[in-house]
Amino acid sequence: MTSMKDAMKRLTVIHQACCPQENNEKPDMDEFTRIKKEIAAKVKEARQLIKERNDILKADKSSRRIRSVLKAIKEDINSLDANVQKAEKKMYRSRAKNKPDLQKFSTRAKKSSSVCRSHLEECENLDRERFNDKVAGDRANLFASGGGGAAASPSSALKFGKFGAAAVSPGMPPPSPGSSAIAEDLALIRQRNMDIDQELDEIAAGVNVIKQIAIQMGDELDKQNEMLDNIETKVDKANEHVAAVNEKMKLALDGVMKGDKFLVNCVLLCVLLALIAYIVSQIV
Repeated sequence: MTSMKDAMKRLTVIHQACCPQENNEKPDMDEFTRIKKEIAAKVKEARQLIKERNDILKADKSSRRIRSVLKAIKEDINSLDANVQKAEKKMYRSRAKNKPDLQKFSTRAKKSSSVCRSHLEECENLDRERFNDKVAGDRANLFASGGGGAAASPSSALKFGKFGAAAVSPGMPPPSPGSSAIAEDLALIRQRNMDIDQELDEIAAGVNVIKQIAIQMGDELDKQNEMLDNIETKVDKANEHVAAVNEKMKLALDGVMKGDKFLVNCVLLCVLLALIAYIVSQIV
């Protein structure tokens, strides 16, 4: 006979299967907001699945898989933060016209990364939890519900097949209705662990998309900075050429006689000619 806890879990599974969550996405929702909402929903479900798994039994293989995926997600988030910081440094040095848009994009990327990191840390804390006495007692009661043989040695009494179904070991009595319920619960646990792995893979894929967007933004800023450097180099060369031309013109103007000096010379020449003419007229 199944316990009330097992019955409640089955009812929860049936409710989740028959009443899926509604799609709250808006048509005009941007990429970062959508990814952030997806990560929040998936991480919430992952926390619930981890808790359910820990309440029943400790699956070492699934635990290693979960920790490996969480570690990969953490590395992706760290890489995303590094790319965002690099893009911000280049954005502040650039003179692009779309600098406000880039700044807004970077702010939203940092916010999404922070939310992902907080959810990831909470999942890691849940995964590091160990079984306490109460959980161990609940697990013993779960196996004991199938009979004395199952409670005495649950690991030796049940052997899992390819699809997680429980098989009776040689020499064991025929399975009771309680052991069939345990087999169903264990098969459900196996399926839920597979779902956790798939959901975490999707989370990692979403973080990878954010990282690729940040990398593309950094590459675009690199191109813009290179173009600005080329323009500044050409402007410097033009300024040097203008300065050289100005220097040559200054030297040329300094060599030309000024207007007032020319008039004085003309007046003196006229006076000299008049004096010569007077002297010649006196002699004649």
